[in-house]
Amino acid sequence: MSRLNDFLAEVEKKDLKTNVNANGTITIQQTQRNELRAKVVEEFYNFLLEQKLDVFMTNGGIVIALENENIGTISLELKIAFKSLDFDPLKEADIYEFERNEKIKKIEQRAKAKARKIAADEARRALNKAKQ
Repeated sequence: MSRLNDFLAEVEKKDLKTNVNANGTITIQQTQRNELRAKVVEEFYNFLLEQKLDVFMTNGGIVIALENENIGTISLELKIAFKSLDFDPLKEADIYEFERNEKIKKIEQRAKAKARKIAADEARRALNKAKQ
């Protein structure tokens, strides 16, 4: 088991305090949240190092360096943020999947409409050419 997995198992049993902010959102107490975030970032960084990735810790967060032979280094910054405790990841994943599928359907519909238009234009040109 990796250090990250050990840490995640530790979080499951951690006694965390909550607050309700001005918006009525339930969150982990800020001091605990900041400590937890720092530890999550550290453990995730170490996990990425174990995966043999070119990874760097910066003031902005974790950065993975991706090399491209044409343009050089592409820097991919990973940000870790805590969502409110009333955030429902399953519901949000369902919404994401639904919206993604809707976008795919629209792209497919546009492609079909474009293909029909091209076919109609070609048929019209062929008809006009035959009339000449």
